[in-house]
Amino acid sequence: MNKEFLKYIYIRLLRNLRRIFFIIPIIRNRVVFESFSGDAYSCNPKYISEELRKQYGDSVEIIWAFNDPNKFKKELPKEIVTCRYRSFNHLIYRITSKVYVCNFLQAIEIPKRKGQLEIQTWHGGGCYKKVGVAEKGRQAAYVKRQRMHVEETDLFITSSKYFENEVVKKQFGYKGEILSIGMPRNDILINLPISSQVEKLKEKLGLPNNKLIALYAPTWRSGTKQYETLDIKKLTQAVDKKFGKKCIVLFRSHLYGNQSYDDVVDVSQYSDMQELLLLSDILITDYSSSMWDFSLSFKPCFLYTPDLKDYLDERGFDEDIHSWGFSVSESNKELVENILQFDNEEYRQKMKNHHQFLESYEQGDAAKRVVAKIAEYCNLYRG
Repeated sequence: MNKEFLKYIYIRLLRNLRRIFFIIPIIRNRVVFESFSGDAYSCNPKYISEELRKQYGDSVEIIWAFNDPNKFKKELPKEIVTCRYRSFNHLIYRITSKVYVCNFLQAIEIPKRKGQLEIQTWHGGGCYKKVGVAEKGRQAAYVKRQRMHVEETDLFITSSKYFENEVVKKQFGYKGEILSIGMPRNDILINLPISSQVEKLKEKLGLPNNKLIALYAPTWRSGTKQYETLDIKKLTQAVDKKFGKKCIVLFRSHLYGNQSYDDVVDVSQYSDMQELLLLSDILITDYSSSMWDFSLSFKPCFLYTPDLKDYLDERGFDEDIHSWGFSVSESNKELVENILQFDNEEYRQKMKNHHQFLESYEQGDAAKRVVAKIAEYCNLYRG
């Protein structure tokens, strides 16, 4: 028996044992949030949580589960209750919640009960790397655990018609109700940001207002094979020359990555990727769905993919990477050339075409529309 199969059997047994706690009544106004298995206060759950608190205040009880609750206390409003992920308190909060919101598909140790609403926001969009049953190399037991969570989901939030049909329905096998509204985390990128909001974020990170901000945010990789690393010096020189302004590079590794670079501002511990995208003028990534988010602002995004051939074999894409509309560079030399040849009007048109091809649902009001669903289900009132 392999490890994944044993884990699947263990979870099945654990879920059955925990049903004994179903004798505890559900609390009508209790909503539990989780992001990336308790590792972050971020992504779609964060923006739904903040909109919920903004609209309904004390009439709703908001719970967040973290692996290290103390890490996020400064970020959280004092009214929000926290608990340790996978603790006994977490179990009780989940079992007695009226609504549960999360952005991943492995939170299945705690069974859902009748009378609860489970909202799946996921943490990506677009037509990029494959997931679910389409992802290469995943063991059957892993896919079964994912399917178990999918079957307990009541509402699935989608960013585009393409993502809804190709990923949510086909790759995840979801058959329930879908909220075709865009991702709540992208509302701040679509609605024009107030300049003071960007300045405040820069001040928080100690960044000057008179320089361009280039964010390098590669996705997670499971292998150990080495590829040509991003040349920060060549990158900044190319950006300076093309855009006529000095550049500072921020580096944010994936939540589960451990890369590091010299001569950059490391923002890997900054939990909110959307705020980093908001303050950045340029994005360099590879296969991360952050490119979808960033494309909504029409700011320049460049793909640096030195491992493209291997990644294509190991993971695969929903659509050809060269059809996404972003320039693709497999070496530092190509990246410099693509930056120097960048044409803003051409890029804007490519992004519009990309959004039209995927049939984007992003309108900038997703968080409000999810909150309306929660309020209706919980019978909340504005106090």
